[in-house]
Amino acid sequence: MIIVSLFVNNCRALLAVLFALWIFLVPKSETIIASVFVVAFVDTVLYWRSEKNKKFISLLPVPIIVVASTLVFGCIAIIFGAPLLSDIENTLLFGLLLSALAVYPTALTSGGSVTKIVDSFVDFVGESPRQQQQLSAAAGALVGAWLGAFVIPLDWDRPWQVWPVPCCAGAQLGSAVGRLAASRICPAAADCKLE
Repeated sequence: MIIVSLFVNNCRALLAVLFALWIFLVPKSETIIASVFVVAFVDTVLYWRSEKNKKFISLLPVPIIVVASTLVFGCIAIIFGAPLLSDIENTLLFGLLLSALAVYPTALTSGGSVTKIVDSFVDFVGESPRQQQQLSAAAGALVGAWLGAFVIPLDWDRPWQVWPVPCCAGAQLGSAVGRLAASRICPAAADCKLE
């Protein structure tokens, strides 16, 4: 019963685990795109369902922030050794997935304020328990993506070893682990509602 309530209370963590398994089973760029859109859709629905004032104007910078962070994550992946010219599409899709897992939820709860987003990532302190859970999920996604890269140079010649499949699955699993760990540490954030 505890495990069921843990997964029901952490609906986004369950989605992240399911998409990580899907990325391993069907290693194509379409699965990465689909997981990005579903993660973004779930975050948006959870935000609008629980936000009291529903100010649309304050969220106009959020797509700009996501695009900018996609480019930043893509450049960081290239610096860490991702293919520059041969597989730029998958590198940018990987950056988009990291943006959807790490930056987009924080940008929603920050109201699109760049200074609040940067302050919360630098200090690693959220304004609410929900934002703290999102920061833990973001850290888990980044660490999971980094850990997922360890299987790429192995010479097993498996389809799930091709760039960026292990990094995307690691980011999804890391995000789920970060959310589950944060919900155990701060149970007030586990009810999928914003303050």
